[in-house]
Amino acid sequence: MKALITGSTGFAGTHLIALLAQSGCRTLGLSRCGSSQGSEESCDVLDFDSLLSHVCRFRPDLVFHLAGLSMPSHSLQDPRNHYIVNVQGTVNLLEALRVSGVRARVLLVSSSEIYGNPETPEPINESATIAPLNPYGSSKWLSEKIGLQFLKNYEIPVIIARPFNHAGTGQKEGFVLADFSRQIVLNELGQGDGIVWVGNLEPVLDFVDARDVVRAYHDLAVSGTPGEAYNICSGKGTSIQELLEMALRCSTVPLQVGRDDRKWRPYGKSHIVGDFRKLNQALRWTPRYSLRETVENTLNWWREILGARIDPK
Repeated sequence: MKALITGSTGFAGTHLIALLAQSGCRTLGLSRCGSSQGSEESCDVLDFDSLLSHVCRFRPDLVFHLAGLSMPSHSLQDPRNHYIVNVQGTVNLLEALRVSGVRARVLLVSSSEIYGNPETPEPINESATIAPLNPYGSSKWLSEKIGLQFLKNYEIPVIIARPFNHAGTGQKEGFVLADFSRQIVLNELGQGDGIVWVGNLEPVLDFVDARDVVRAYHDLAVSGTPGEAYNICSGKGTSIQELLEMALRCSTVPLQVGRDDRKWRPYGKSHIVGDFRKLNQALRWTPRYSLRETVENTLNWWREILGARIDPK
């Protein structure tokens, strides 16, 4: 098995590369910045000729399309680039496969952001209304439609993944658990002000460990049904307040909480929890990691990254 991964140096990409390596799969990771690791090369998904060259040379059996801009709040300030990168990047990848004649199975990574803010707190399944709140969510919905068009017109086997809020080690600052963890560790090191600065703590979201997410990616790429979309989630709702309290309980120093209006999103999801029964029925997938484990692992990763030598409680 040979697998090509776009966005391989990103948060989910690094976890996926590790998982594929464990399974004995030969991988080629593509990212805009490249990497010092031997299995990854520089390639911008907006550079069609470069993308086509890599596809023709490597001829993958599986393709994981993870590349793209991924912060919903940033898409409101920069909608143009989110549409260009996320939509045109998808077109370029699928067109490279069409032109090359490579009939790899393709996993397109979409997002739960396509669902917007549901009117009811019931778990969301794949037939829920599509109503994105921001350009990021819209770009992912457009990418799904493009993938299905390439399946219909050119018989490229495209499977769609809709991950919910995934968290864990390696996630950059700007996402809620990474933000909390980084602030806590800086305070443990004596480099903070004794306060964890937060935005809105009321939304109830569905958090799933990145390791569980990439395991679903792998299983879907190998055995998912082309043309189908699958939620990847925990099926459990956790408020941002609860997540913060969980992280604070793992801190080695007492901390206060302060509100930072700059962290307040100009749009909001009040309650979004997923339903993963379709994925479970198709592939017997279920989350393996608890949110507590994800929080502890994330804090320990930040402790390592920031140079702390602290034994967690």
